[in-house]
Amino acid sequence: MSSLPGRSLRELPDEPRTTSHALLLRGGFVRQAAAQLEWLPLGWRVLDRARQSLLRTLSSEGYQPIHLPAALPEQLTPAPASAQDRELDGLEWRERSPRPYRLGAPGRIAALDWLAREINTYRQLPARVMWLRPRFRTGDRSALGLFRLREYQILEALSLHLDEGEATAAAQQLASALAAVARSWGIAAETFSALRGDSDAACTVVWTAGRNAVEPLLGCSACGYRAHPSLAETGPLPFSSEPLAAPNEVATPGQKTIEDVAAFLGQSADKTLKAVIYNAGGQPLLVLIRGDRMVNEGRILQALGLQASLRFAEDTEIRAMGLVPGYAAPIELSHGSLFLADRSVLWGQNFIAGANRDGYHRTGINPGRDFSCPPPIDLALAQPGDPCPACGGALSEQPGMELAHTVAERSSWPRQYDLELIAKTPDGGLRELSAARAVLGLERMIAAAIEACHDDNGIIWPAALAPYLLHIVPLGSEGDRPFELAEQLYREACAADIDVLIDDRRDKPGAKFIDADLIGCPVRATVSSRSLVKGGIEIKWRDSSSVEVVPVESCLAALQQQLTTRRGAPGGSV
Repeated sequence: MSSLPGRSLRELPDEPRTTSHALLLRGGFVRQAAAQLEWLPLGWRVLDRARQSLLRTLSSEGYQPIHLPAALPEQLTPAPASAQDRELDGLEWRERSPRPYRLGAPGRIAALDWLAREINTYRQLPARVMWLRPRFRTGDRSALGLFRLREYQILEALSLHLDEGEATAAAQQLASALAAVARSWGIAAETFSALRGDSDAACTVVWTAGRNAVEPLLGCSACGYRAHPSLAETGPLPFSSEPLAAPNEVATPGQKTIEDVAAFLGQSADKTLKAVIYNAGGQPLLVLIRGDRMVNEGRILQALGLQASLRFAEDTEIRAMGLVPGYAAPIELSHGSLFLADRSVLWGQNFIAGANRDGYHRTGINPGRDFSCPPPIDLALAQPGDPCPACGGALSEQPGMELAHTVAERSSWPRQYDLELIAKTPDGGLRELSAARAVLGLERMIAAAIEACHDDNGIIWPAALAPYLLHIVPLGSEGDRPFELAEQLYREACAADIDVLIDDRRDKPGAKFIDADLIGCPVRATVSSRSLVKGGIEIKWRDSSSVEVVPVESCLAALQQQLTTRRGAPGGSV
């Protein structure tokens, strides 16, 4: 350790907002660099262990590693998924040629472009590839530490299949494999369905037993339903039936928000209709939803075929649709405008809606009677207190965090990227290919492991992630017998291919023990005059308070046996 750059910290700056972030700083794994992290040697070893653990697992499932450049031509990168997700879009620049490039954008289209040129027959299927890429984001990162870095690494996996059912099974298998990796990292992870109905099948790997619910899930304690808030569904919302009222125009000067209008007219927000207006890939789009609900932009993209990017419309664009900003309603909508309605417009009567006239709203509005309305679909974000879609109980926030997402995509999905993935079938015909895809954030999953595996003294690394498996702590002066025996054990452990760290610093025992707990290697071997008097070397596992003294000559063999036993225990990873 005397030559190991980076030192432990006793006092922390103000930056850390999560336990994992603080413990990595204290243990000398990382240092803060503005909104990014510098990974020091200990931290680099953890990152490398995490990468190797994931790649080894996916390799056992048949996935082959490829490398994609960090900068890709813009036509080989997806458009921003939504107005909320534009921050995940990577960085764009132009060189001397007019063709733009994007740095850190998702690599799936570049991989598809390559695969489309390589695969032409069913005999080449399934084709499975995986890659690691840097990603970049802007926006607020202040409260989530490692869970929301400006620069981070993404593991992506892609599997092509001739049959949609095979792709669905592959997506589920990917989720199961990634959940198994998470569990080997000490994370209480499980998989569950992320989307329902006849849409593309998806699974999510979720950490469900974290001490810090950084991004809580929505779930039902009555039946066990659970989903990420952006993917959760709800049952029908309750409302009171009442006689239909006649529409009436009322003056609402200066009242443009739902809250202002509801308060001005003495009604609750669930008695209002809200028109949310977007530019959807160049087309004007009006989304009608009940005033107390929030729009789920991911569902909008699904409804539009996942081909559009979304941004909120400017006032000039709203007026070009024949609407008045702040008082819009789906009446007199210009030709060519898209119109979607959420299911919540069915769960109420006699709504308050914009009059499409500056300073006025209408009361007693009922969709279908007072304006034409498309068939309502589910476009709303689920909220705590909503009815469970499975049993009708109340949804509530539950501890957890999404770690990975897998999806089975239909055979027609590459068309949105102007790609054709076609292969010959056994009968000589041609068929479009389906795919299974997985996405996982490396630093996010490491952070979840730390949140799940720590105590007040530091990190408790599982063997799969530990920077070193064995931490040798000699006490006394250099040249004394404890130091000589510690160096002997170090050499034996290296020869036995055990990753080992020796604390050869001239420091006090208390400081060494504090650092050993902060670094968090699975097992510590302490060699001191006191331990030798007791009969040998003190062995202490980081996740246990008990200490065992083993003879010097059999110490390495005892450690190897205990490591083997712990690895073989049900659910054990050392």
